[in-house]
Amino acid sequence: MTTESKPAALIIGLDVGRGYVIACPYSPSADLAEFIRKYKPVKALATEAGLKKILELGEVFALEPTGRDHRWWVEHLDAAGKLVLLVSGLRVRNHARDRGVVSKGDKEDAAAIASYAAMHLDNGNSKAFLSLNDRGSRIRELRHQILSCQHQTTKLINQLKARLAVEAPDCCKFTVNERDWGRPPSRQWQKLLKDERLSWLSRDDLEFIIKLEERESKLECALSEILDPIQEFRSVWEQWRFNERQIAAIVGALDPIEQFMGERGALISHTITKDGKRIKINHTLRGIQRCLGYGRVKYQSGDSWKWARTGDQSVLSALYLWIDVRVAVGRCLNRNRLFKQLGKPPEWESWKEKEQQKWLASHSFRSLCEQWDSKVLTVRQLTKAKQREGYLPWYDEQLISKVESFNQVPRPIAQLQLYYEFSHHGLNKHERILKTLPFMIRLLAKDLIRWYTDKNCT
Repeated sequence: MTTESKPAALIIGLDVGRGYVIACPYSPSADLAEFIRKYKPVKALATEAGLKKILELGEVFALEPTGRDHRWWVEHLDAAGKLVLLVSGLRVRNHARDRGVVSKGDKEDAAAIASYAAMHLDNGNSKAFLSLNDRGSRIRELRHQILSCQHQTTKLINQLKARLAVEAPDCCKFTVNERDWGRPPSRQWQKLLKDERLSWLSRDDLEFIIKLEERESKLECALSEILDPIQEFRSVWEQWRFNERQIAAIVGALDPIEQFMGERGALISHTITKDGKRIKINHTLRGIQRCLGYGRVKYQSGDSWKWARTGDQSVLSALYLWIDVRVAVGRCLNRNRLFKQLGKPPEWESWKEKEQQKWLASHSFRSLCEQWDSKVLTVRQLTKAKQREGYLPWYDEQLISKVESFNQVPRPIAQLQLYYEFSHHGLNKHERILKTLPFMIRLLAKDLIRWYTDKNCT
């Protein structure tokens, strides 16, 4: 991507929506707010006629990558020989706010994008723009397409189950077989297609589900071709036991990791004094947390201000599901190992399933009992006694090693299991996972920083 200075060039700012685009033919203006009030936006649909209408506007186009909708415009504008510039949404919003534009509509966004691109293009600042074909953008695009396929498949399966309840009641309560990463569609759809009781509408839905799963499988294979050669953080992924979906979410958000580091790979930090105390602020750590979906930005208007969460929420969703499986469920041991440690209660066979699960949950950590002051206390009793003294069990190395060996998990997962179990009492599962997320992201960010600094030192 070349970004030579073209002072006389007309910049076209594009605000991309689902199936349409709002264009702003921008001419340099000292007052952006006044320009927005006067200019007339151009709306075009994502069709051949709409593309022709946009191509006639100019030679230089700037737009914000939206993950799903921008690619069609980028490919066609690039094929037509136009200069296409991708801009960061956060930087554009800051640019507009600095110039007194606080409204957030399609018309305002298109003008702000064009103004930002024009300023940096005239100054020859190529670092102000994003790359069209960098690895992180490609990973994010493929991942968003996979999520879109999964969303459509889930809706079709729910509709199919409701229809089968009338057409074939004995088939409506099927369990969807989980398809492994990159594998072809499940055979259960082909078996359902052979049922002669199904209507043509149900058969169409089944065929569409198969096509969506085939497309999803191809996208996963394409994503694996990008992820497999990436050896960075391989040891971190293995230690945290991430699968391909979680690795794609994290790498797509953080790649390249050098963007969070200073010169020669150093951490970016500074020290401030607050209430007579010196506080060190780690901007590298905060930047990684923000990209993983759990950062905060400060919005201020006059004397009022507030902190708002920022970051990719789809990455946060992937990490939420990881905690649900590896921490919330993983801390409850499988029955055979638990019975070997504790012994099965004699009345087990007569208990209902719900009562059995309650017993398992309450006894999961009982084998972690330890001798303290000649008294055998459970971990929960121990924490209640010592938390008054500032004791935090998830930082107790001896306790972490016990959970590692007992649950057969790596150290980060053992530490998170202790945090999930003892940090917040009286909350339901969903609330406890939400409370565990910031701690998990902080631990992961520190592991990534530690790996990067160790690599640069060696």
